[in-house]
Amino acid sequence: MNNKENNKELSHFTKYRWVYLWIVAVAAIVFGLLMLFIKEFGQSVIYVITGFAILLFVIIRFIPLIKTISNKWALVINITELLLDLFVSVITLIFVFKGDVNEMVGFYPFLLGGVLYVRGFVYLLEVVFFKTEPKTSKFFIHLLLLTVGTVIIARFDSYTIEALRWLFGLAFTIGGVAATIDGANSFGKYRKLYQTNKKIKEDKKEQEKGIDLPSTEKDKEIDDKKDIPVIPHNDEDDRPSIVA
Repeated sequence: MNNKENNKELSHFTKYRWVYLWIVAVAAIVFGLLMLFIKEFGQSVIYVITGFAILLFVIIRFIPLIKTISNKWALVINITELLLDLFVSVITLIFVFKGDVNEMVGFYPFLLGGVLYVRGFVYLLEVVFFKTEPKTSKFFIHLLLLTVGTVIIARFDSYTIEALRWLFGLAFTIGGVAATIDGANSFGKYRKLYQTNKKIKEDKKEQEKGIDLPSTEKDKEIDDKKDIPVIPHNDEDDRPSIVA
């Protein structure tokens, strides 16, 4: 990597990575602490995450679903499932943004559990009635979704939402601490690269000024000999003289 590429990398990625990490760290820690110590805020975050997660699931599945399912009735059932998921997502987000967080406690298990249950049920329906070839891992995952959805609907209560609030709050806080440590390491690497770049620039300036120090002892001896003054030799001093 030449000096130009090194400077470019230092400027656009390494130089500011630690800043971004520390911004994310502060946001995550503040977010996590608010979830832990402010009950309604924590519950609202859980509902928002649920709503947007279901919405993202609908968006990601829609186009591949149309392209891959050839059976007409299987396609109708899957699209109906996505429409129900979209309805759940919108209802959840509306409740949150209207500020009716306390009312969501009663509806939330049926919404979340219903989404998971229907996903598992539709997949098993495809396997049984539409002869979809089941992959072992995919089959057990959907069977688990069916079971978890049933448990959430049957056993979900206010204590469960409190447990989720603490779980998410701790996850955000711990993630923020990890980002802080990663940012500190990134800052250390940035300082080393900065010092290296600075030295390269100084050496380049010295070379542009024409200052070129001898690289070996032999070169130094040759340079020293060049500095010794040369005394001109007179041939007349070598002629014999007769002393009377």
